[in-house]
Amino acid sequence: MILTIKDDFNLDKIAKSGQCFRWRPLKDGFWKIPYRDRLLTIGPAPRAEKGPGKYQLSCTQEEFDHVWYPYFDFATDYRTVRGRIDEEKDPYLYAASQYGRGIRILSQDPWEILITFIISQRKNIPAIRQSVEALCQAGGEPKPEGWYTFPSAEALDSLSDRELGQCHLGYRQKYIRSAARLAAGQGIDFDYLKQCSEKDCMEQLTSLYGVGVKALRARPCTVFTGWTFFRKTSGSDGSWKGTMEKTRALRMVSPLTFTAPITGSCSSTCSNTNEIITITYKIAPL
Repeated sequence: MILTIKDDFNLDKIAKSGQCFRWRPLKDGFWKIPYRDRLLTIGPAPRAEKGPGKYQLSCTQEEFDHVWYPYFDFATDYRTVRGRIDEEKDPYLYAASQYGRGIRILSQDPWEILITFIISQRKNIPAIRQSVEALCQAGGEPKPEGWYTFPSAEALDSLSDRELGQCHLGYRQKYIRSAARLAAGQGIDFDYLKQCSEKDCMEQLTSLYGVGVKALRARPCTVFTGWTFFRKTSGSDGSWKGTMEKTRALRMVSPLTFTAPITGSCSSTCSNTNEIITITYKIAPL
């Protein structure tokens, strides 16, 4: 199908934003995107259909409406959100929003996000992708198109220690084993976590072995948004300190809550050291 997208939408920026680890680039600007038991191929529309914001998708209209429309969060008008930022009042926030234009917050499977963000501890994005792909091949369901679904909790729990070890998980292996065993026994209620209070959500998720505030603080829980890259906290006044690559993104307050990437030396609170930026800031949950 051919789709015209008038809102902010940049496949390359989304793929590199650090929230998804299974997208695969193809030729000519196309991407393969797995989601649960579905696989989408999406890229620029063919020459005869080319135009501003036109894309070619490998799904039907019905599948797009029920699966990919919510996946890409098309119900939210990101352009309108960016339009609320006053360039004169907050030039830093405005510059950040312009830099991140095209990124969308994906509505991914919460189980997959939980496991991939456990894996993400002290790993860079290429290494995370390698481990996630190995995990899918070890416990996922093979598909005719040559890809694997993300393994269920039961499938992960059934893998031997040797099989898990071959996925390059390191010390995270015990965290993943614990989460899989708990989820397989219905010990994690993701439906409840989506609708409970922030306090309850934080308490429930930080009770999981290997899941700490680092992975949760940016929203009621990052496990449902996939946007945080904090390394550690500091300060009794609520300030947070973290390091992250220049092109990654986080949620911060300046003065309103938003999602934006960190760029070079946009603020006096940022100190750029080669490829890593250290920033201290106030953070507010959404």
